[in-house]
Amino acid sequence: MRSISLWLLLATFAVAREPIPDKLVVLTFDDASKSHYTVARPLLQKYKFGATFFITEGWDFATNKKDYLSWDEIKQLHADGFEIGNHTRDHLGLGVKTVRDYPAQLRAINARCKERGIPEPVSFAYPGNAIAKEGLPVLKELGIKWARRGGSPEYPYKEGRGIAYEPGLDHPLLIPTAGDARPTWSLDDLKRAVALAHHGNIAVLQFHGVPDTAHDWVTTSKEQFEAYLKYLADEKFTVIAMRDLAKYVDPDVTPSDPWKLIDERKKRIEDGSDRPITQTIRVSKDGTGFVRSPSNVKFIPWGFNYDHDVKGRLIEDYWVDEWDMVKAHFGQMKELGANVVRIHLQFGKFMDAPDKPNAKALDKLGELLKLAETTGFYLDLTGLACYHKADVPAWYDKLNEKNRWAAQARFWEAIADRCKDSPAVFCYDLMNEPVVPGGKRKDGEWLGPPFGDKHFVQVISLDQAERKRPDVARAWIRELVSAIRKHDKTHLVTVGLVDWSLDKPGLTSGFVPKEIVGELDFLCVHLYPKTGKVDEAIATLKGFTVGKPVVIEETFPLGCTRADFEKFLERADGTGVIGFYWGVPPAELRKSKTIGDAIVLSWLEVFQKRGKAIGVNPRE
Repeated sequence: MRSISLWLLLATFAVAREPIPDKLVVLTFDDASKSHYTVARPLLQKYKFGATFFITEGWDFATNKKDYLSWDEIKQLHADGFEIGNHTRDHLGLGVKTVRDYPAQLRAINARCKERGIPEPVSFAYPGNAIAKEGLPVLKELGIKWARRGGSPEYPYKEGRGIAYEPGLDHPLLIPTAGDARPTWSLDDLKRAVALAHHGNIAVLQFHGVPDTAHDWVTTSKEQFEAYLKYLADEKFTVIAMRDLAKYVDPDVTPSDPWKLIDERKKRIEDGSDRPITQTIRVSKDGTGFVRSPSNVKFIPWGFNYDHDVKGRLIEDYWVDEWDMVKAHFGQMKELGANVVRIHLQFGKFMDAPDKPNAKALDKLGELLKLAETTGFYLDLTGLACYHKADVPAWYDKLNEKNRWAAQARFWEAIADRCKDSPAVFCYDLMNEPVVPGGKRKDGEWLGPPFGDKHFVQVISLDQAERKRPDVARAWIRELVSAIRKHDKTHLVTVGLVDWSLDKPGLTSGFVPKEIVGELDFLCVHLYPKTGKVDEAIATLKGFTVGKPVVIEETFPLGCTRADFEKFLERADGTGVIGFYWGVPPAELRKSKTIGDAIVLSWLEVFQKRGKAIGVNPRE
């Protein structure tokens, strides 16, 4: 598992000129096959796809015009709007011994292009997909901005498998292939390759002849090729030439050591721990929202509280014996278009004593992180929960304020130490709906009144002791954030606030947004709009906007109509939203006749509709 803090030091942020959309594919063709003109050209024009044709005069290109393009045909491809790239004059593989020949090899193709009014290529494909460190400065000197390699060394060349291009992590002169088409390929192979084009990553496809009449080991039949293009069109992929990456990525921004990522990927694949590499989430530079790092692509948290199952059980009650169900629920949430899952960690399940974390619970949390990584989810890890009073250790309730805070800090140290290296952590939420009560409470009375059979509100002190309530809140936050930062200096920290936290007459939690915002990376509010009071809900939301991003961490049409709830989400205007999912998919809900299931179904439909409207994590 990659250390995120290390990679953030090693990789310079790649600033996207425009947001990188999901389903972005770069289409490339190698070796100047005749079929690029006779077969690929008309099909690409039919689907209005961009592409790059990498030209070489290797083999018997000069005399064999049955198998290879003519320069007049290459000129026409350029005139049609396709990119002409450089593949060396003699199809010369790059190596320590051949790198000295590369200037002459590339300039020969550049000269042929100039003779025919074709711009000097800025894109390059490594012949035979052979790469070497010595080649990068040479390519840069020759004006190459983008260079495509194969899926190796991460995957063996013969498999044709590959990985996504991750701008900011991959060097622009070492762009990996997501899929290298072979005669044994099927549509499933193409789907596997292009499914990598999400979360700021780009899928680069490599084809040779369609068919390749000179090199049958890399051929793709016309029928196969057309089926692939039809799939890309039907699924609404954006298909571009390699030069068009400049619309999204700055080629001059490069990682300090591009080979580190390649070595790390290869090791993961070899030891069987392969997973999609998910970028971390950080606050945008303008402080108003979030971006994926290092690609700097906008990120809107959009997901579910997975706080209990349909039976009301908390995740720790079933994640050992019913792990397959947890995996199924994650798959269902992905199908619904979520990119964030909020997990509620019970203090009593993770702490055996004030200073002794439960190793088995931490191991299971590690499994959950891996599940999130492989399914493409970010986790909002909310801690210190005491939802079921029966699960709260008696020793915990007997602690005084100082010792209780110390035990809570130890909890967060353990969680942060286990999670620090995972890119799947969106944030640490210190506690669900903490309150600093006014005056004095009875000893051991740490929980708020129950909602059903669960205690969602918790106090952090029993005696105000002449202190200002926001001062108590700040001191508590500082102690817990300090505990987290002992191990994890990267992931975001927040706290889930009740909507009555604003500093105004009446009920208040003591966690006044403007008083505590300086201690946190962003704020979360739990906001349930009421029928006819959408304006009031939006006003409350604005009250939490005090200089840092705000996420609606809980919401649901509990007390309002569907129409009002939709208005509320529309007026929230791109604010991150986390609702609820309890493990029953829409297809099953539609069979139910209960009012409760109808409300849940309505919520899920609104969630999907609004997510698509603002472009959040569309289904891959």
